[in-house]
Amino acid sequence: MTNRVASWLIQIGLLAAVLAVLPYKLFELDRYFVPKELVLHTVALAALVLVLLRSRDLTFDLADKLLAFFVVWSIASSFFATNYWLAQRALAVTVSSAIVFWTARRIAETEPAAHRHLLLAAAVATVCAAVIALAQAYGIETDYFSLNRVPGGTFGNRNFVAHIAAIGLSSVIYATVTARTSGGAIVGSVCAAMVMATLVLTRSRAAWLAVAAAAVVSAVPLLASRRYAVGIPIGKRLTQIGVTTVIAVALALLLPNRLNWNSDSPYLDSARGMVDYRTGSGKGRIAQYLNSLKMSVANPVFGVGPGNWPVQYVKYALPSDRSLTDDGMTANPWPSSDWVAFVSERGVIPAAALFGVFIFLLLGAARN
Repeated sequence: MTNRVASWLIQIGLLAAVLAVLPYKLFELDRYFVPKELVLHTVALAALVLVLLRSRDLTFDLADKLLAFFVVWSIASSFFATNYWLAQRALAVTVSSAIVFWTARRIAETEPAAHRHLLLAAAVATVCAAVIALAQAYGIETDYFSLNRVPGGTFGNRNFVAHIAAIGLSSVIYATVTARTSGGAIVGSVCAAMVMATLVLTRSRAAWLAVAAAAVVSAVPLLASRRYAVGIPIGKRLTQIGVTTVIAVALALLLPNRLNWNSDSPYLDSARGMVDYRTGSGKGRIAQYLNSLKMSVANPVFGVGPGNWPVQYVKYALPSDRSLTDDGMTANPWPSSDWVAFVSERGVIPAAALFGVFIFLLLGAARN
């Protein structure tokens, strides 16, 4: 029963994290971040009490051990941070995320159908984020939306909602392909199409690259698992998703919206610039990564501390660096790559351990 309650809490938390936002525009970023972090910490605390502390037969594989190593090293790294408040906040997100991950794995091991319920909840949360972003793109206005980086919806930034869409798209496709009825597959195809339309409208090149990479990486496990799909028309449903996606993307590009881009061909320009590192923001990202590498070389063991990248970056960047604003501070409190953040803030060793977690999980999925 405790596992089921924890599963329900995680499912509710997924949707609550998407919807949680405050109307206080004075705190432009934190009015989105703080409520979502509060949801994460609340669910993690409940999961810790209900499942992890009560389990006497916990098993740990290599992925769990590597993630635990990453968390412990991050804790040690926080003691070397310049700004302890930023370190505490970033560390709290790391710890709570790890607890939710371990709880979800534990629940899936003990409850045969739990993994499907959790993936369905992730799919629903992803679709909700996409629908809200589409609503803003096509004219819905509210104090809970930000006018910067439209269409950010309840995330306040188009890149953020694009990243959520890219991460959650696989769960939407899974729910669609494994739907128990043809009607459910149709609904799932429409939902997947809306998520893809959102990805296109956000013009987030990082999210586009992530979707392309995920498609390539997912192809092998998908082909390997065909023998388990007894009675499920996988090919037909994937084709259905593809057709509805093409229609949805075409409509998204043709229908008038509230997105005021500065280019006559904004989406084509974004597509052309996905791998452009010689000009524009691509060149700026390369410069940022190189400066962050200098930061990592200067602090190779524990990094500069979780969340402390913006505190130290100004010491390694030239005044002309596009990551800096006129007041000499960084434009964003994070670099343009999560992996750059992990290496520069926590060190090379824990970043390699975290990368190993994803590799182990991928190999395990392909093997099973």
